[in-house]
This record gives sequence, structure tokens and C-alpha cells, in this order.
Amino acid sequence: MARKKYKVAYPDNGGGRFSDKLSDKEWIEFNNIKRVSDNYSESVGMVLTMLLCAGLFQPILAASFGGTFILGKIIYGYGYKAWGPKGRMFGAPISALSFFALTIIAGYNAALTSFFA
Repeated sequence: MARKKYKVAYPDNGGGRFSDKLSDKEWIEFNNIKRVSDNYSESVGMVLTMLLCAGLFQPILAASFGGTFILGKIIYGYGYKAWGPKGRMFGAPISALSFFALTIIAGYNAALTSFFA
């Protein structure tokens, strides 16, 4: 949606010839939205792996932390879009703690199945 709004074509990620046509304000807005998208893409693989490993043995607990992670990412996205990098500080800790909890649960499940099976 940001590409259509700011008329930035692929494969320009905010530093190419299409973005040269944006005003400074539009360029900052576009890059804030792009950074939110990139951040989600960077973390989704790790989170889904931990969610699967945690959910095999404790599905309700894992789903709760998975939902909390998504809620944190939504808050992160709105904050970053509205206030720039400072706005991410509302949602980032929620997502980070949720991912950390999923990692602990997945590690606990792995330890139980490998050592006590």
C-alpha cells in the first residue's frame, strides 16, 4: 500500500530513482512503513519456528504468546508509522518478550523430549 500511495515502483526500496521524486516528508513516511514491513519479515521465520516447537506440547500457552507477539507487532507498526523510530518502543518490548517466552517454552519442550523420553 505504501508503494501505491507514494508511487514508488519495484525494486526501489527508498533509495533509488523513483524515491528521488518524493519530498523529504514523503520519503521519511515511506521508509518508516518499509522498515515496519522489513522488521516483520526478519522476525517471522524465527517466531513461527518457536511457535511450532512450543505449540507441539503446550498449544494454548504457545498460541497465547503467538497472539501477544502479533499484538506487539501491530502496536509497533502503528507507532513507527506515526512517530518514527521512537514510536516503536511501545510494541517492540511486547513482541520481544513474547518471542523470548516462546523460545523458553520450545527449549523446555525440547529438553523434556530429549532427556526424559
